[in-house]
Amino acid sequence: MKLYFSESISILRKTAPFIIARGAVYGIMAGISAVYFLILFGFFFLIKKMFGDVSGVLSIFFIIAGAGGFYGLFVIARNYVLHLLKSAHIAVVTELIETGEVKDTAGQVEYGKQKVKEMFKEFSLLFVLDQLIKGVIKAINRTIARITHWLPIAEDHALVKVVQSIVNLSITYIDEAVLCYAFKQKSDNIWKHSATAIVLYTMNWKSVLLHAVTLTGISVVSWVAFFIPSMLFWGIFAKLMPSLGVFFFLVAVVCAYFLKLTLFNPFAMVSIILSFLHETKDQTPDPVWEEKITAASEKFRELKKRALDYAASHSVDAVKKKTPADSLHETKVDSVSEEDVSVEKEESENPKKSLEDKQKRVSKPAGKSSSSSSRHKEKP
Repeated sequence: MKLYFSESISILRKTAPFIIARGAVYGIMAGISAVYFLILFGFFFLIKKMFGDVSGVLSIFFIIAGAGGFYGLFVIARNYVLHLLKSAHIAVVTELIETGEVKDTAGQVEYGKQKVKEMFKEFSLLFVLDQLIKGVIKAINRTIARITHWLPIAEDHALVKVVQSIVNLSITYIDEAVLCYAFKQKSDNIWKHSATAIVLYTMNWKSVLLHAVTLTGISVVSWVAFFIPSMLFWGIFAKLMPSLGVFFFLVAVVCAYFLKLTLFNPFAMVSIILSFLHETKDQTPDPVWEEKITAASEKFRELKKRALDYAASHSVDAVKKKTPADSLHETKVDSVSEEDVSVEKEESENPKKSLEDKQKRVSKPAGKSSSSSSRHKEKP
């Protein structure tokens, strides 16, 4: 199994504006998180002062509710702002892998966003596609790629459940590879190519999934690596203000997590994309596998239906756009001979001469026709 680490780092260097943009977004989110938790702890101390002994239970309830609300806001931001940024990054990475260069290096982020908009027209469709891909991959991993087949232990064993959780976490990397494949086809029917990519993933699931699971394990290690310096830094403030120790600990956790999302996740994304493209190179979807996935996953059936609906609607639109004059013109173009083409070229170069030639061509057939008819009359 090749992890393509050096190639991934090279691509990330060439798409550095996206790393900077991700860092800016996560930095803003980290600042908002700090203010949010600070306000939360302000309410905590207020409750403690007002309710005395019962403040512990109320405070815990309040903090859990507040943290849940914050997570909800984070999910909304991730699903819209960050998802658009990630998709734009995938579009640029795809072009870089295909051509070896990016057309607009100065405004890579905006260029990538424009590529996504051209492909999807509406951002909501991108979100729908992502959810469909995740659902199909999850169904595949649950049926034909069950990790329990690799382990000589019972399915309800704790170790099996842990490994299955890691497999589920790895889905995020695989769905990015599927989207890259769809971008690579340079076709508007993104639904069709996503379905094709899923079939190709199923045909190569062992190598691609093992790669994704490996990256998930490295992801956990990277979070620990970011958490240690973050904890040491914010621990200084916790030492100076012991009453806010829990607050600074949470800030350290959030900062480490955002650093991982900013620096490691793009690396993992590019690595799994390269692995997927190499494993599926020059392959065509196997109809047998496609039938199996169709039977196993409702979301895959929905994905195929959207692909068919898209193709049908656009073929109808193309027919509607054609006028009778266009159809007549196409018929005339099909019946044009090489002689007619050469005549048209000569006419465009010498209009005066072409007029004389036209008169000769018109009069000549007429003469032939009259002479032949006269001969026909003279014949006994």
